[in-house]
Amino acid sequence: MSPVPLLDLQAAQDPWRPPATRDELRAALGEALVTTALIDDASHALLPEQPQAVAEAVHRWARCLPA
Repeated sequence: MSPVPLLDLQAAQDPWRPPATRDELRAALGEALVTTALIDDASHALLPEQPQAVAEAVHRWARCLPA
């Protein structure tokens, strides 16, 4: 199975994901595979707190995927 691109959406104020841990997934799986998007003004409930910002981040990322 080939590796697939991954979007790691992170809430900037999430107490369960402090800044020191933000690059763990990229370090584990590789920078070429993982794109990290940091969403401001959001905590652990990222989607209900910032639905528009999440949708925009996913849209930006999806537009860069190979066809």
